[in-house]
Amino acid sequence: MRSNSTFLKKLSIAAGAALMAVSATGAAQAATVSFSADGLDSGLNVLLTRNNFFGVSFDAAPVGTFINSVVFDLSPDANAAFDITPAFMSTGGIGFDFGFGNTSSGLSAGDITRTVSANNKQLTLTFASGAFAVGDLLRFGIDTDGVGPSVSGSDLFDTGADFGRAAVNVSANLSNGTSGSSTFSIASILVPSRSTATVNITDPVPVPEPASVLGLLAVGALGATSKLKRKKN
Repeated sequence: MRSNSTFLKKLSIAAGAALMAVSATGAAQAATVSFSADGLDSGLNVLLTRNNFFGVSFDAAPVGTFINSVVFDLSPDANAAFDITPAFMSTGGIGFDFGFGNTSSGLSAGDITRTVSANNKQLTLTFASGAFAVGDLLRFGIDTDGVGPSVSGSDLFDTGADFGRAAVNVSANLSNGTSGSSTFSIASILVPSRSTATVNITDPVPVPEPASVLGLLAVGALGATSKLKRKKN
């Protein structure tokens, strides 16, 4: 009798451990990607080859997770557009294409593919597999026109704060299949040329259905019954 009691006690402990393991697998892990727009004018920043007007920082994520791509979307502002056309007579004047910033860390220019949508509203940066890891920082420049408050549909300067005023959207897509989005807002009245946005992404690991838990316990119970029968025989 004591032997049966001891065995059932061990079974109870094992079942409890299994339930704790199941609960642990349901814990969510968060990822954080920070965006910034900082400067007096996006185009002037590229013209002076500073290429640090925009920033993307990968702050946190589950182990082995990388950024696949990020998107800057100017659609909330009807007058805003990315201007990568070098022709002087183009809309917005001379435009300047994507420029990689030398203050970036953990990335190289060759890791990045730049795509601008046909309507010049979306900029997508796609990264080589495994290139953009936690702790890495991308700084870059690209010309924009008409972001934020304008007069008669024109705007001579696109400051970092204009991206907050225009509520420009940003999004990040991660290698684990998760994604998230956010909106620029002015960082502080003390820093009138800067806007920031933070994308928080939760990566929920699927929690087993109650039936799965009951199945685990049922298997254990069947095993216990079988062992007890063998002992009686």
